[in-house]
Amino acid sequence: TVTTVTPNSFLPFHTAVLERVAALPGVARVAFVWGLPLTGNKWPGTMELVGEASSERPADRLSLPLRSVTPDYFDVMGISLIEGRIFQPSDKADAPRVLVVNQSFAKRYFRGTNPIGRRMRFAGDAKDTLEIVGVVSDTRTEALSQLAEPEVYLPFWQSGAFSKHLVLRATSDPRALTALVRREVRAVDPTAAVEHATTMEDIRRE
Repeated sequence: TVTTVTPNSFLPFHTAVLERVAALPGVARVAFVWGLPLTGNKWPGTMELVGEASSERPADRLSLPLRSVTPDYFDVMGISLIEGRIFQPSDKADAPRVLVVNQSFAKRYFRGTNPIGRRMRFAGDAKDTLEIVGVVSDTRTEALSQLAEPEVYLPFWQSGAFSKHLVLRATSDPRALTALVRREVRAVDPTAAVEHATTMEDIRRE
């Protein structure tokens, strides 16, 4: 968990952390995510489908777990791209707003049709819409014993979410990287608090 990051330092802080951690020996990929699978952590949001994309009424409001992720998140977590594309570094605050949905979302709300290019909006926001640019494989929010639920991914650089988890894919013992990662984060901001380093293996076991 990284705290004490002001809005003005959001982009440079997170960009610098990703670059420094990615350069560490033993790190293959690194990303930030708000809403890590199997932790119960999610950003609940209410969205609407725009147009006639769904067999449901387009005005129906959907209560969904939202995840905010940097582009390499899907590679770090081994989440497969099914259709379209994942996020790119160019999906920034001044770029057209986009989102990625999971397979469960596509099956429930776009039965028999391609969701790529369709649009959604946050409930009550009649002005701004977001384009669906990709469909990815399912994960589980709460537990492996529960069925996958529809989920929406937002680009970390567009959503404005503060960092919750820094995740990395290691080529060696990940526990040996903990002290190095803390060092790199604090090299960017000495006041940043880094807590609860763990592995997905431990999270899955718990």
